Amino acid sequence: MDLNKIQASAITAPAVGMQYVLDRAMADSVFTQFAWSAAAYPLSTIPETLYALECALSGTEFASVYELGSTSDLMLTITQGKVNDAIVSFIGGDFPSDTVVGLDFRVKAGINANDVSVATNAYSAVVNSEITPYPMTVEAPPLYLIGDGSTTGWDNTNTDLQFTYDPAEQVYKLVATLGGTGLFIKAFEVPGQWAPQWGTDASGTSESGPLIYRPTEAIPDPAAIPTPEEAGDYLITFDLVNLAYSIVPAEK
Repeated sequence: MDLNKIQASAITAPAVGMQYVLDRAMADSVFTQFAWSAAAYPLSTIPETLYALECALSGTEFASVYELGSTSDLMLTITQGKVNDAIVSFIGGDFPSDTVVGLDFRVKAGINANDVSVATNAYSAVVNSEITPYPMTVEAPPLYLIGDGSTTGWDNTNTDLQFTYDPAEQVYKLVATLGGTGLFIKAFEVPGQWAPQWGTDASGTSESGPLIYRPTEAIPDPAAIPTPEEAGDYLITFDLVNLAYSIVPAEK
C-alpha cells in the first residue's frame, strides 16, 4: 500500500475557533458532537477503519495526547465532563475559575486488521478552541445566613452568621438559632448585595431540599428555605457540589 495515497478524515463539525464555558453542574450533558468524513485507503478490500478523537493543548503539536473516545462511526458525542477531564490531565485540577485553555482536536484514522504490518494512521487537520474549564476542587467563597427565620433578619449587610467550609466533605456548615414555623432563610455571598445568593424551589422543606443558585440580579430570586416548626438551634448544611441542603437539630 502506498502510504502517500492515504486520504485522512476531515472534521466537519464543530467549526474551527469555537469558544465554550464548561459547567460542573452540566458535566454529564453534551459538550458537542464531532463529525468527520471517512478516511480513504488505496486498497481494493478495506478492513474496518477505526477513528479516535484526540485532543492536546494548543501549541504543543500533540506532544501529549488525550483520547476522548473511539468509534467505527463518523461521529462521536462528547460530554462536558469528558472535556474537563482532558484539560485537568494537562494542567492539573487547581486553577482559577476564569482560566481559559486553548485545546486542539483531531481525528486519527487507522485500519483495524491484525495482518497490517505498516503504520496506517492518518490524522485530520486540527480544529482549535478556547475552553473555560471548571476546577476539580470547589471554590469556597464566604457564605452568610439571612432571613426572618434567623437572628439577622433580611439584612444583607449583617455577616454575623457565617458558614464554615469543611474542605474534607466539601460542604458549608453553620449552627444557628432558627425562629420556628412560617419563617424562612437563604444564604448570600457578598455583603450588601442580593446576588449571588442561594435558596430552594417549591420542593424544598424545613428538613432538606435542592439548592437553587442566583448568580446575578438578572436571574429571578429562588424561593426561600422554610425553617422547622419548633424554634431552636439547628445544624444547617449547604452542599454546593450536589446542590442540596439539610437542616437538623444541633447536638447539645
